[in-house]
Amino acid sequence: MKKIILSLAALAAVVGTVQATDQPIDVTATVTTFCSIDTDDVGPRPKKTINLGTFGATGIAAANTGTLAASLAVVCNAPSDVTLTSANGALVNITGTGTLQKYITYTADTTGFPTAQAKVVASTKTGATGSAVTGAVAKQSVAFSGNVNVVVTPDAAATLAAGDFKDVLTLSIAPQ
Repeated sequence: MKKIILSLAALAAVVGTVQATDQPIDVTATVTTFCSIDTDDVGPRPKKTINLGTFGATGIAAANTGTLAASLAVVCNAPSDVTLTSANGALVNITGTGTLQKYITYTADTTGFPTAQAKVVASTKTGATGSAVTGAVAKQSVAFSGNVNVVVTPDAAATLAAGDFKDVLTLSIAPQ
């Protein structure tokens, strides 16, 4: 009987020393930086077009008197660098013949970015494709989500060759 009582006393001493404890567990995640322009759940939307209208022979835009712009939905979850690039350095007419002017110079600007606006002056006067011009980097110091406009302002031109004038203007946004 003494053995049982001593055993119970020893068991009670062991049970009496049991203590509660806590273990902190950190829960973490990493979100990679990204920027997107005009995308949705199914991928990019169709390419935008800015039609400068019909120009007269003296280079005066006859059709469009309003804002010549494309509106784009932009998301960038980190500070970013924004640039505008003209693929040809101007609107060029690759089918025109003779000595008449085969290019229309223009300026493109952005509006709507929170910190700085991008700009490119497409003033290459060759009338040939492949003379890309990139404007200065516009540094955005904050993350951003909203609508951005790319506005094109054509310059007056000399007598123009007949035909279609084209360029590809690219808005680029890259996380810093």
